[in-house]
Amino acid sequence: MDKKNEIIRGFNSGYKLMNLNPELGFELASSIRPTNDGFTKGFLSGVIEFVKEKSLSKEKLKKLIEHSKTNKGKTISKER
Repeated sequence: MDKKNEIIRGFNSGYKLMNLNPELGFELASSIRPTNDGFTKGFLSGVIEFVKEKSLSKEKLKKLIEHSKTNKGKTISKER
């Protein structure tokens, strides 16, 4: 599977998990170490997108966005 499809699969997984079990989604997203792996980038982006859409805690959103930054300081963008 190419990287774009991995990002999409990860995004959908993160978003769906947040819809089904937000506590688990936050816990997993907070424990994931940002990498160049497409699925991981997509997963974190899916969690962040869900939080934005549902207007959940701004403190949690800020923490997740900071966590999702790569080592180069680039924020992971939403890709579908």
